[in-house]
Amino acid sequence: MIWVDNGGDGDSGKFDRVADIFRRQLGNDPAVGLMLVMFEGTPMPDSASREKAAALFNELGERFKCLDVVLLGGGFWASALRSAITGLGLMLRRQRTARVYTSIESAAEDAAELLGTGNAAEIAAACEDLSTRLTG
Repeated sequence: MIWVDNGGDGDSGKFDRVADIFRRQLGNDPAVGLMLVMFEGTPMPDSASREKAAALFNELGERFKCLDVVLLGGGFWASALRSAITGLGLMLRRQRTARVYTSIESAAEDAAELLGTGNAAEIAAACEDLSTRLTG
């Protein structure tokens, strides 16, 4: 699943919608993952969102193959989010931790390999398309 977050308030309501997609539409898929693209200035997810994310990813168990986060920005904003993502990775009771990238292409390569799709270009193109639609 690809989630492009171009801002907002960082509340857990957004994650409830994402969790619903994993449970319903992706409920029978043998391998699932989340690629989250965040633009500079997007607020850090609140603690309820981080706890819900860890609970969902643990619930998905071995089916959950990757949490790849793309931070499109830098400075203090990126450092703060990188710390929060590392914390989320520590909440996962699995060997697979959250990975942070600075480019969509790098994250797409990782996701394609771990999900067994072998088509990183298609994943990257979908992310770019969503990003363009959201940012105008």
